[in-house]
Amino acid sequence: KRFGRINSVGFDHASDEYFNWANSVANNVNSVFPDKMFGALAYNNVFDPPSKSVGVSKSVVPFITNERIRWSNPIFKERDIAHTRKWLEVSENVGWYDYVYGNTYMAPRVWPNLMGEYLKWAHQNGVKYYVAELYPNWGEGPKVWLLSKLLWDPYEDVDSLLNLWYVKFAGEHAAPSLKEYYDLWEKFWTKDIQKS
Repeated sequence: KRFGRINSVGFDHASDEYFNWANSVANNVNSVFPDKMFGALAYNNVFDPPSKSVGVSKSVVPFITNERIRWSNPIFKERDIAHTRKWLEVSENVGWYDYVYGNTYMAPRVWPNLMGEYLKWAHQNGVKYYVAELYPNWGEGPKVWLLSKLLWDPYEDVDSLLNLWYVKFAGEHAAPSLKEYYDLWEKFWTKDIQKS
C-alpha cells in the first residue's frame, strides 16, 4: 500500500498524487497555451478517480480504460456505469478507452447492438471523448465502419446501418444471408459466451 490504499482493480491507488501532478502540468502549459488539452489513461494505479479535493483540471481528459463488450454481463455494465459516474463527479471532461480487438480471435468478434447501446449511454451521460485499441479481424465485416458511424452519431439506428452495409457489400440477394451470419456471431459474443 505505497499510496495508503488499494483501488477497485487491486492496484495501489495513486490517483490523488498523479492528478495533482497532471493538473499542475496542465495549468502551467495552459498559462502560455490556454487551449491545449491533455489526455491521461485511467488505468491500473489511476483507474479510480482522485478525491474531489484534488479533482481533474478542465484541460485534462481522463480516458477510463475498460473492454466494453463486457456490458453484455449486467454486473460489469452496472460497475462500468457507476465507475464512469464517479469520474464525472470530479472531471469536466471524461473519455472512454475501449478495447475493440478482433485480430486475436479466430471467429468474427462483433457486438453491434451492444456497441450502439454503450455509445449512446456515453453521449447521454457526459462522456465526451472515445478512443479504442482496434486491430480488426477482416472477417468482422461492418464492425469498424459501424463504430465510425456511431461515433459520428450515436443515435443512428444500428440495424438500419447494418442492413445498408450488407446490401452495399454483398448486394440485395445475398444481404439477408450476410445478416444471418453476423447475427449468429453477435449472439455468440453477447449471449452464448455468458454461459461458457
